[in-house]
This record gives sequence, structure tokens and C-alpha cells, in this order.
Amino acid sequence: MGINAPRSKRMDWANPHVYSGIFVVVRTDETGLKKNSDLNSPEVKISVLEGEAGALAARSHFSKAQFVAIPQLAELPQIFEEVALSKADAAVIDLPTFVEYDNANPGKLRILQKDNPVSVLQIALGISQDDPEYKAMLNAALGEIMNDGTFDMILSTNIQKHAMCS
Repeated sequence: MGINAPRSKRMDWANPHVYSGIFVVVRTDETGLKKNSDLNSPEVKISVLEGEAGALAARSHFSKAQFVAIPQLAELPQIFEEVALSKADAAVIDLPTFVEYDNANPGKLRILQKDNPVSVLQIALGISQDDPEYKAMLNAALGEIMNDGTFDMILSTNIQKHAMCS
């Protein structure tokens, strides 16, 4: 689960075990937006999933833009369909979520700047704030599997799903 301030009010976190880039996604044929900073304009509409790290990053980095806020309970592809149907110029979202959409809808959208994420999302296990012993146990176990190569082996079996899109 992605760590963010609103969630941290309700839960504690184990140590982050994955870091994922948050990227700007545009239509494949988009020519007006060349770099991420082009989104910081009142003429640009950005599709975001309300309350998620992409929305927080977009509002922070592109404060002059207009936002098409997709509610948390909406179907996830809606954030991308707003862009694909030209209701928004771009979306700001984490890489694994985009890869999942792109695998099901190849060629519709692309990452604007693959080498320049808007932000980086820390992913960790959310846990109760009332159980420091459980947190210590999780952190010890995560440390062990990260140090002995088990975590890398698990991740490498799924790396195709999270690889950078073309």
C-alpha cells in the first residue's frame, strides 16, 4: 500500500519494501505536452484518483492545472479513460497501475517522460498503530528476506508486470 499522510493518520507502516515512480500519462498521439512541467497551466486538465499518491503529487506539482477528480470507489480504468476520450489531457498515476491498464489497452496511452517521474511512491505494509511488537516483527522479517535475496527472487518473478512500458 502506498504511504501517504492521510493514511498515516489511521495506521502505522512497516519499512517500505518497494519504491514506484509516479508518472504523467498522456494519449499516444499527444503533441502539445512535451514535458511534465507543461502540465502546470490553467489550460491543462489532469485526471487523478482522489486521495491517492498520484493526486497528491499532481496537486503539489501542477497547482495551476484543472483537475478531473475520480472518486476512490470508481473503477480504476476510469482515470485513464478520461485521457483516452480527451476529457482530460493527462493522468498522474503510479507505474504498476499504468502498466496494468496498458497491458489491457495497448497503444492508447504513453508515459510522457519515462526518465522523469513526478514523484516516488513508497510502498509498505499498513499496520495498526497500537501494535509496535508486530511492526518490529514485520520489519525484521522484511529485512531478512531483502538481505538474503528472497525478496528479489519474488519480485523478479513479477517484474514483467511492472516493467517500464514502451
